[in-house]
Amino acid sequence: MATIVFVFVVFVVVVLLLVVVTGTIAIGVAHGGRGRAHSVGASTRLVVGAVTTVGRGASKTDVKDWLAYHRAVGVGRFYVFYDGGERSASEGAETAGTMEDEETFRAAVDGAGDDVVFFGSEMARKSRERFDYLRREPFLAPYVNGTCGASALFVRQTLHLQSAIEKARASGDVDWLVHVDADELIAPFSPRGFSVESLFASLPSNVDRVVMPNHEAVPESAFEEETCSPFRTATLFRKNHRRVHPTVYRRFAHSARRGVNPNYFLAYANGKSAGRVTKSLRANGAHRFKCSGVEITCDECAVLHYPFSSVRRAATRLGRCDCDAKGESTDKCSFLSFDRELAKFPGDADAFAKWFIERVVETNATRRRDLLSAGVYERILAGTLVLRRAAPFEACDG
Repeated sequence: MATIVFVFVVFVVVVLLLVVVTGTIAIGVAHGGRGRAHSVGASTRLVVGAVTTVGRGASKTDVKDWLAYHRAVGVGRFYVFYDGGERSASEGAETAGTMEDEETFRAAVDGAGDDVVFFGSEMARKSRERFDYLRREPFLAPYVNGTCGASALFVRQTLHLQSAIEKARASGDVDWLVHVDADELIAPFSPRGFSVESLFASLPSNVDRVVMPNHEAVPESAFEEETCSPFRTATLFRKNHRRVHPTVYRRFAHSARRGVNPNYFLAYANGKSAGRVTKSLRANGAHRFKCSGVEITCDECAVLHYPFSSVRRAATRLGRCDCDAKGESTDKCSFLSFDRELAKFPGDADAFAKWFIERVVETNATRRRDLLSAGVYERILAGTLVLRRAAPFEACDG
């Protein structure tokens, strides 16, 4: 009898060992070439990295709130590129930004935490040179000849993203990357919790890219508290048309455009994306990644975009176009019709404020109520509530 019991115990131990070994191999295969390989019993916490390009009027207050918010929702690594513009061939100097601006910004970001990888303008420029071959790729071909405005910025952002991919891949401890501008927040709405880690951990292993539709903030006041970021104060959003029923969209799009704006969204409408850090991951423009796996559109997440949150910030956006200074047409300032209108606006501050209120700010209570009821507008409190808890600021949180 004792022999039978001994044999049974040995059998059970062998089976358990096989389960453990098989599990380790399976997990390693699932992640092999797709990021880190995790063994059974090891920590399987995902590390999500965020990539952004800032500079030329970027608010340090906004960037600090951007970092605080994304830490709170689970981002564990930040790749921040300071955009000093392209070098002038004739002068051999930066054509945008100043060293004083950069050093002040560097001090603010460097003091934000050791999870930030900061690329100063010179380091960012060298990283772009390393991946200059991407300029010959078809997906960048329409933009590489642009010497100013959004075309040139789009190329720089793409090359920065590729540099971050290589950094993340070399470090071996980043599982996913998201490219998100400094005026955007990732909102990982999910029944599993408001967390990018939970969101990406729930995905099948063959999913390597996730498209996140964007919603656009609609300011309800033209003038804001100077010390507050729009992430704390703006809660009204124009929903992405993909999240609005087609019949509803057709009925209310004209009202949402005020009947005069060129498009439903004032800025872009094609969302942003996340990519799993694999051997084949690469940048595919500033809004998408490319790799060998499956791409899905996320039903549980969004990017909250705050492009025109006040008169002051819109004027800053207006000032970032250098096409006129380079003798180029202001039509090259942006791909976006509304941005091109901004670029052509005369310098009268009072006239600009009046125009901005008419075209951007939601001051019509009836229209706001109707668009909210129809599901075209939506109240989203993510930025306000997360920052109120993660980084309380009495002057803004009220």
